[in-house]
Amino acid sequence: EAVQTAASASAILRNHSIFEGVPFLPEKTDILEIEDSRRGAMENPGLITFSPEDSATPYVHTHEFAHMYFGNLVTLSTWGDAWVNEGFATLFERDFRPVSLSY
Repeated sequence: EAVQTAASASAILRNHSIFEGVPFLPEKTDILEIEDSRRGAMENPGLITFSPEDSATPYVHTHEFAHMYFGNLVTLSTWGDAWVNEGFATLFERDFRPVSLSY
């Protein structure tokens, strides 16, 4: 399962970098499954955490990596506009998953 997760994450990053024309921001990003976490995931510069239910789910990887571009690289001026970050992450999740899985 860990090998599949790593392969999926790598393919997703390759596709995002090519499409955006911007290299992925952190030089190194770790993916960590947290056993006691409630369902969900969180992107942080250099670390993405997942619940056990979401750690091997490619669309969740795509969503969290999209936040690295829309949220961490380009930041909104107020929290009232956070829907923009979620909107772009959801768009990437829907539109890039089929391409991303060609690993």
